[in-house]
Amino acid sequence: MNILQTNNDGGMKLESNDIRWIVDGIKEALKGLASAMTGGVGAKLQGCEVVDSEQGDVFTCTEGFVYFNDEIYFVEAHNIVHSAGVLFFKEVVTYDAAGQEVFDDLTTHDTYEIRRATLESAASQPANTLLYNADYASTKIGEQINLLTAWVAVAHTSLSVSATGGDVSTISGYVNYKKVGKTMTCVVNLTCDLDSPQVAGSKIKIQIPATGTAKTDKATSVSIIVNTSANGDRLNKMSAVGGYLEIIDLEEAGLVVGNGYNFTGEITFEIN
Repeated sequence: MNILQTNNDGGMKLESNDIRWIVDGIKEALKGLASAMTGGVGAKLQGCEVVDSEQGDVFTCTEGFVYFNDEIYFVEAHNIVHSAGVLFFKEVVTYDAAGQEVFDDLTTHDTYEIRRATLESAASQPANTLLYNADYASTKIGEQINLLTAWVAVAHTSLSVSATGGDVSTISGYVNYKKVGKTMTCVVNLTCDLDSPQVAGSKIKIQIPATGTAKTDKATSVSIIVNTSANGDRLNKMSAVGGYLEIIDLEEAGLVVGNGYNFTGEITFEIN
């Protein structure tokens, strides 16, 4: 954000445009924070509960804060008469008389501006206002978290599945994944035919979805269940390496040609 540079000693004349530079920098920072919390749209931040007082057409609003027009407004507790149309918060600007100052050119200006939001009623909502029942920022943050942490299903047909040290045919399956920050969790359910004998070091490689790449300095390996109709369940290993999940050591696990192997397991790892 913009700041007033004060590293140089010796003093300088402080003028209105210098203070405006500071204020605009703070407003820019607050806009960034509020936008992150609200998804870039208006929202209530705290308080501002609007309820029908059940006394005629009077509605009450509690004290709090709202965000719209790229600005945070304080809302004082107040009442409004509303019988039809739309209720909304609107910017209201007044001035404190104590801030009347005489400038160098002998003109007098109000300098203590009071910027508040208050409820108003009209047939329709005007531009640059916020509906009385707008979501709270906390609700919007929750929605964004849920979106980020929701499971995403990717069918095997949309992934690259290959083998080294032996051929593999993918019959069915999926990889479900979710990402939270730099942590990714994948749930694998894959049914494959092994089309050729496995050799030492043979493995099945499954593309990590969403173009994720495992951090090379954070090696992760977990157990994965291998189910076969002929031999029942057994444990094998699955690792996250580069851009792939690797089911490794197929020969050591005694897997042979065919058999429709079903691999199921979950792995959590750090991504770049």
